[in-house]
Amino acid sequence: MTTGKERDAETGLDYFGARYFSGAQGRFTSPDPLMASARISNPQAWNRYAYTYNNPLRYVDPNGKAPSDVLGMQISNDIQRDAQAVRDGRMTKQEFDSRLSARGEGALVGAVGVAAAVGGPGLAAAARGIFAWLLGHPAHVQEGAASVAEGLSNAPPGSLTGNLARLSASELSTGTRFAEQSGLQLTVIGHVGEEFVDAAGKTYDAMGQPNAYKFWNPGQFLDSITDHLNKSNDYTIIDLSGASSDQINVIKNFVGGVDQALQDKIKYVK
Repeated sequence: MTTGKERDAETGLDYFGARYFSGAQGRFTSPDPLMASARISNPQAWNRYAYTYNNPLRYVDPNGKAPSDVLGMQISNDIQRDAQAVRDGRMTKQEFDSRLSARGEGALVGAVGVAAAVGGPGLAAAARGIFAWLLGHPAHVQEGAASVAEGLSNAPPGSLTGNLARLSASELSTGTRFAEQSGLQLTVIGHVGEEFVDAAGKTYDAMGQPNAYKFWNPGQFLDSITDHLNKSNDYTIIDLSGASSDQINVIKNFVGGVDQALQDKIKYVK
């Protein structure tokens, strides 16, 4: 296996920054340093020595800490590009449907990404398609994503659109304020562990409810940050509204101590 990482000539191990990988064994030589890889929803994550959830064709691990779903992101970007081509008249709806069908299972991931650019009927159609796929009717994903291609909206920057009723009160507050403060157009998505997606297909997860600061448990809060950093979403929004200056310092000092690639996944909102 070629990982593109520096190889130690004496041991034959590949250096990933946080730990070493053994190509001969197809696994890391030590557990992940964040010690938070295990997830009930993903049995492949229970083995903390595993490389990219034992699926290197789909995932990469840039730093030895957390796999990234590059295939899913690529599918999402490709479908968004095709959707734009439909709107511009450079691709027919039939060609769009044919390409989506050829992507098979990956259309689920792509449809979520495409939904970033839509509102109203287009987003509703995409949601119906995604749920249909989950129920075992992948053909309906084509209908949903094709409607997305036709329904690309012109929602203004700094707005939050989509099924707002899906969000809790704190998530709605966080998403609305983050959209306004960042100037991004965010759309609510129904993917587990991801509340919002922007027009570029980047996904966001929110944390930091007011009660977390009212009943402050620093160890538990920092563990929650670690858990969020290990997810496959692109960014985690930490809501600091209601946090004291001391609590904010604890959070930012902790974030400042993790790998730079993980720091880049953190966004703050006040």
